[in-house]
Amino acid sequence: MVAASVLAEFGAEGIKVEPPDGDSLRLVAPEGMMVAGTGLPFHSEARIRRFVTLDADDPDGRDVFRRLALSSPRTIGGREGAFCAPGTLSTANSCSPRRPGR
Repeated sequence: MVAASVLAEFGAEGIKVEPPDGDSLRLVAPEGMMVAGTGLPFHSEARIRRFVTLDADDPDGRDVFRRLALSSPRTIGGREGAFCAPGTLSTANSCSPRRPGR
């Protein structure tokens, strides 16, 4: 999430895709510091972004993600077993299907 935060600080539009039960980072709360039920590390790293909840096990969820990825100049991989390979930044990988003509 750090890469997405830095890109957002420079003006990139970001959409964070989360599983139906939310990002586990939301529960990380050093010293119990939480805001509206969410840990401060999440608030810090997820700033300047929009959010969408999608189920990677549902064909409709995968289709929505595929359309988002195809309409985006870049995708950043999150965690294992989701839509993208962890730590990836690409225009054409498992996270962002090849675009016609590119």
